[in-house]
Amino acid sequence: MQLDDWLSAHPPQRHPQVLLLDLLLGGRLVDVGGVRSLLQRGIRVLVVSGTRDGRLLQALLREGVAGFVAKEDSSRELLAALEAAATGNAWTSPELAEIVASDPQRPALSERELEAVTLYAQGLTMESVARHMGVGYETARQYVDRARGKWAAVGRDARTKTQLYEAARQDGLLEP
Repeated sequence: MQLDDWLSAHPPQRHPQVLLLDLLLGGRLVDVGGVRSLLQRGIRVLVVSGTRDGRLLQALLREGVAGFVAKEDSSRELLAALEAAATGNAWTSPELAEIVASDPQRPALSERELEAVTLYAQGLTMESVARHMGVGYETARQYVDRARGKWAAVGRDARTKTQLYEAARQDGLLEP
């Protein structure tokens, strides 16, 4: 059964709060568009997968999946992932997190760049970011500018604050 067929057969009032989705359904790999249609209906999707395709996992993360569980993960980890997804939190097994993090479309930000981007993209002014980090205004701006440059280097636009927010959200650095 394809995802669209499943959605048609289940009216919105019968949709689950969290859907555990194996990316390999009926011998075919689920496409990102199918997952997007689930997410657009307000269904939190937790992906269980044996894939090691960092680009696919990253694309699913950009769409807003609740996280990833490797097929090899223990039942304890699966339950923790389901609980996290049900409460609106993200979860990724360590093995899959490493694969997602190594995606060439995701820049490697330093800890300070990540902190500055997180604060700035969530709405703080640059002055507030600097105060929060305990650095000067120019230093905080440099952290954000370097992060923007790293996104540009992988072909992603993060020039405006909105674009920066979206890039950070897509890379799983911010909650949607």
